[in-house]
Amino acid sequence: MTPPVLALRNLSVAIQGGPRIVEDVSLDVAAGEMVGLVGESGSGKSMTAYAALGLFPAPRVRIEAGAILLEGRDLAMLSQKEWRALRGSRIGMVFQDPAGFLDPVLPAGRQIAEALIVHGDRRGLAARVRALLAQVDLPESVALRYPHELSGGQKQRVLIAAALAMRPVLLIADEPTTALDVSVQAGILKLLDGLRQELGLAVLLISHDLAIVAQTCTRVFVMYAGQIVESGPTEAVFAAPRHPYTQGLLASLLDPQVRSELYAIPGTVPAAGMSPPGCRFHPRCPRARADPCALRPPVLTMRADGRMDRCWLADAD
Repeated sequence: MTPPVLALRNLSVAIQGGPRIVEDVSLDVAAGEMVGLVGESGSGKSMTAYAALGLFPAPRVRIEAGAILLEGRDLAMLSQKEWRALRGSRIGMVFQDPAGFLDPVLPAGRQIAEALIVHGDRRGLAARVRALLAQVDLPESVALRYPHELSGGQKQRVLIAAALAMRPVLLIADEPTTALDVSVQAGILKLLDGLRQELGLAVLLISHDLAIVAQTCTRVFVMYAGQIVESGPTEAVFAAPRHPYTQGLLASLLDPQVRSELYAIPGTVPAAGMSPPGCRFHPRCPRARADPCALRPPVLTMRADGRMDRCWLADAD
């Protein structure tokens, strides 16, 4: 069996001297595969992605335990210099707000070339920028245009071209369509899927939009309050979800044939360090029991069909 390109093994991320933000997370992405990581805002999705990039939003946030394996190499203990050598070369990143990650005073072509320049590969820059623009379905003229002259979809394509400049093996896409019009989202998703197939990329797609994940990902990991609560083939998980949280997320998708009103899971995701005892979801769960749900934390359990869930009642009628 081919080893995964990215493998997180029992990864925990914590605020130094404070609570864990991500706890005991394991997932993997193979070459040529797009895997979804889903959950509400505050569930720990983006923090998991930042850990895989060696990037954190605050200096006191750090990897506390576990391994981050890229092509079998553990990255968890790399120095910042070593991380910088990997980011942009072996790992590419696409963020949710392209306008916030493009320099307003530099033309798009110069920004696409930045990764090549930073990593000391200046050969034929102009030709390679043109090839990268073509790869993301943008005309050569975009190279000379500034971010304010581009549409939201074009800005995102420029970011994708920049992420691909050094031919990475892994692409992490954090809510890549959130800031875009619905009419533009489909084009970006089609582009990412095409690049996955063409380049054999491993793609980790982070999203709160289950419909997008259903369209594009072969497998899905559902995250709640810093933990993976369910995982498996996307089609199987969405057809018959076992964890009440996954069931609630799917119920919140408005289907006129099923319901006329939008469903919302009651309550909110607990802040880091504020999770209740027992199952972290039990205060919001319509099926929760005082014992065991409120008393003992469930473990992530492998079922006979290879799917996993973290629920005491997954096998209950």
